[in-house]
Amino acid sequence: MINILYALNGTFHKGGTEAVVLSYYNNIDRSKYHIDFLLHGHEEDCINNETHNYLLSCGSKIFYVTPRGENYIKNKREIAKIFKENKYVIVHSHMDAAGYFLLKEAKKAGVPLCISHSHNTANKRKKSRNPKDLIYKAIHGMAIKRLPKVTDIRIACSSEAGKWLFNGSKFIVLNNAVDIDKYAYDLSKRKEVRQELGFNDELIIGHVGRFALQKNHEYLIDIFTDLLHRHTDAKLVLVGTGELLNRIKQKVSSLGIEKSVLFLGVRNDVSELMQAFDIFLLPSLHEGLPVAGVEAQAAGLPCVISSSVSPEVKLSDNIRLVSLDSSTSEWCDAVDELYNARVNRELGADIVRKAGFDIKDVIIKLMNIYEDKLQEKGITV
Repeated sequence: MINILYALNGTFHKGGTEAVVLSYYNNIDRSKYHIDFLLHGHEEDCINNETHNYLLSCGSKIFYVTPRGENYIKNKREIAKIFKENKYVIVHSHMDAAGYFLLKEAKKAGVPLCISHSHNTANKRKKSRNPKDLIYKAIHGMAIKRLPKVTDIRIACSSEAGKWLFNGSKFIVLNNAVDIDKYAYDLSKRKEVRQELGFNDELIIGHVGRFALQKNHEYLIDIFTDLLHRHTDAKLVLVGTGELLNRIKQKVSSLGIEKSVLFLGVRNDVSELMQAFDIFLLPSLHEGLPVAGVEAQAAGLPCVISSSVSPEVKLSDNIRLVSLDSSTSEWCDAVDELYNARVNRELGADIVRKAGFDIKDVIIKLMNIYEDKLQEKGITV
């Protein structure tokens, strides 16, 4: 049995990176691999978290360490203690540049295989002039430069994500795969979910994402407000939670469009909700390769996505990439173009599968990556 430690920034909040990691966990050959988790956060905040309890029920350990921003020295000591008391063959960091600090400790502890996995194309403090953010950016830049020294394998969800994090070093692109069969278009399920949500034949715009600066909910609301002038009965469905949730709720209230916007919070039925949507809207400031965008295309949903997102997200012809410098009217034009086209959503699942985003195929590629490198090191799986 090969023991693996998956490490994430933060805790489980059902974001894109967490969805990818859990997809690996649920599909990997557990007769060969055992996976534990290292999270940056506090266990007391996650006791009632569904993912936390699920992983424990499956026999995984979950280590919570003090975030570096709270106490760097304590963070370092806690990580070193984990490696001293637990023997891992693989440490797979899903922490972008911050993974350097973890992998440095892993190397010190003699972990044979250290992996860095890029899930993004920028950091949220890129343009900030705040002194704390400037310090963060300096540390971030240092970590990127030193990351190759502590990694045996570098993986990225897209070419753009790899170029951003690995600074010229070689890397492997591993698609952010999804369970395609779970998301495949189902007309009967669409009718059922729309009825449950109280929808008739109105235009339904969907968005799945954490309420964080990166997801650009402020502009999303601006686009939808403009769209209401064209489709007065349209609805916007927002799935997720996050630090900016209340701010966005306040904006919706100030615009007087509360009856047109549904805040559904964290959901376990995203695949079913996507059946009910007509258009998927994602005006993110940056993304590696958004999992929600892949899921939406697997559901056959027409998508209007920011051109700031890696162009590799475009798996079908039913997607429009629009600049964030474009007016809200231009975003609405893209929505109308796709909505009026009445695309055949049943084709979505097969298109995404052929593009190489089926988790059943990608997990085999990931296990081959592990096993090939371990064999080079004389370790048999």
